[in-house]
Amino acid sequence: MFDFVCIFTTGGVVLWFKAFCDMKLDLLNMFIKNILLEEKTAQHQYNFAEYVLKWKVQNDLNLVFAIIYKEILQLRFVEDLVDLMRFEFVSKVYPSITKQGEVYLDLPTNFDQHFQVLWKVWEQKTKKLEGPKQMKTFNQTSKAKKLKEKSGIVNQNDTQKGGDASDDDNKFNRRQTVQNKKPDSMTGSSSNTAANTSGKEMRTWMGYSDKVSAKQMENVDVSTNKGGEIDIDRQKEIYLGGDDDELEGFYNSDDEIDFENFKRGKKGQKQGGGLFSKLTNAFQNITGNKVLSEEDVEPILKNFADSLMEKNVASEIAEALCKSVANTLVDKRTESFTTVKATVKSALVDSITKLLTPKKNIDILKDALSAKQKGQVYSVVFIGVNGVGKSTSLAKVAYYLKTKGNLKVMIAGCDNFRSGAIEQLKTHCLCLDVPLYEKGYKDDAAIIAKEALQDAKNKGYDVVLIDTAGRMQGNEKLMRALAKLVHINSPDVVLFVGEALVGNDAIDQLTKFNQSLIDYAVQDTNPRTIDGIIMTKFDTVDEKVGTALNMVYTTGKPIVFVGVGQKYPHLKKLNVQTVIGALMS
Repeated sequence: MFDFVCIFTTGGVVLWFKAFCDMKLDLLNMFIKNILLEEKTAQHQYNFAEYVLKWKVQNDLNLVFAIIYKEILQLRFVEDLVDLMRFEFVSKVYPSITKQGEVYLDLPTNFDQHFQVLWKVWEQKTKKLEGPKQMKTFNQTSKAKKLKEKSGIVNQNDTQKGGDASDDDNKFNRRQTVQNKKPDSMTGSSSNTAANTSGKEMRTWMGYSDKVSAKQMENVDVSTNKGGEIDIDRQKEIYLGGDDDELEGFYNSDDEIDFENFKRGKKGQKQGGGLFSKLTNAFQNITGNKVLSEEDVEPILKNFADSLMEKNVASEIAEALCKSVANTLVDKRTESFTTVKATVKSALVDSITKLLTPKKNIDILKDALSAKQKGQVYSVVFIGVNGVGKSTSLAKVAYYLKTKGNLKVMIAGCDNFRSGAIEQLKTHCLCLDVPLYEKGYKDDAAIIAKEALQDAKNKGYDVVLIDTAGRMQGNEKLMRALAKLVHINSPDVVLFVGEALVGNDAIDQLTKFNQSLIDYAVQDTNPRTIDGIIMTKFDTVDEKVGTALNMVYTTGKPIVFVGVGQKYPHLKKLNVQTVIGALMS
């Protein structure tokens, strides 16, 4: 059934594995290189050639749990077995492993027995879920239970079976427990920070608790590590060096793109035959000098709507776009195809522009300059889930405000949960030549932000950009802490940073973050909500750009910036022409 099952560290050290056959590809190393090192951790499935790799990460222990099988098998509920592995290993096996720093002195060979038990539990549960529903016996019906209760008879066999089934269900559904509750052994990490390397360091996440031991603080606080100095020239080369050629499709808002031939890539490379051409050509095929009716346009627009939905556009939005095109074409003659073509284009541009124009528009540069004239410090809080690029996006915004507005920017390091977070900000600050206000990994994040704002005011800074810890939208304690930070400091703007690659999952994240700020706000106060969105990795979504439309349409929040590359200048305002061009390509 499975080809390979393994548990390994984010650094690539395999702690346990079980191979069921010889694999032709070194899929594990490819997964580490293409997914883990690139921090594309929002999804939990990696497909390559004929294989599927299902995986989960235990962030605070830097562990990865993975199962590999052939795609042709079409296995279901594999992620449940991965979660069972993760819970069993973390709660029962990991505490007994001896470590010296990041070196494992022994390996958990006894996990073979644990896995065999988990596999049997998973198989039994899977058969129940996939198999046909069996008819109940009389003893299993509600009528029989009522008769037993009246007569005082208790069937011992039924009781025993019920207990076994309950235990079975509890084991199978522990993935919910793992997400909401962590065992005591996971509270602190004994990892030490390794010497600086040229690539990205893997992240270590701490659980949130009101009381943190001195040992935990020592483990997570790497700010005093003198093992190596930052190669600032190397970092500047990464974020600022080299040619900054403008990426195809990401122009200024006043530039118009020929979206019949739009194709992202190097300049000069254009390919026709896109969705827009197919749409207009379909109308051209209606022969004769006739007036278009609803019956003529309906089948064409239905195919057009299906094509839009393939690009991640929600069905409701696709229908709205088709309706706007239909309204402009019905009763028009087909004698002049040029006129029909221009009409379709105008209808699409108008409709998408309306969708991407929210009620409230945010211009951070303009507002920051206005605050400066009033002698006020302008503040922005960056929030979002783990690993979406909040810190890098913050650095890009700092670069944007410095270069475009000549503003004095300070960065506040309020991510005191992730080991290495402060050091990452220090690197950005050195590259940008801006100060960093930080207290290491101690104190309350809300208080650190408040002190940073006061320090910026005393020293004459114009803008404070506040970095926060990544957190999952279902983590109540961390969401309460975030609501506290926002309430105490009342920032001018709260920006949600989401990854374009995760598609419509970003909408769920944004919606729940926004609701948490409302639910956990101080009573009898007007809760602050999310003001705008930064979408990272926007240059990698190709034509599936419908997420941008859906996010603005569903939440009513504007997309303030999109990240279109690794360097600081690769931060652009969302261009309507870009979205239209990508949709119509």
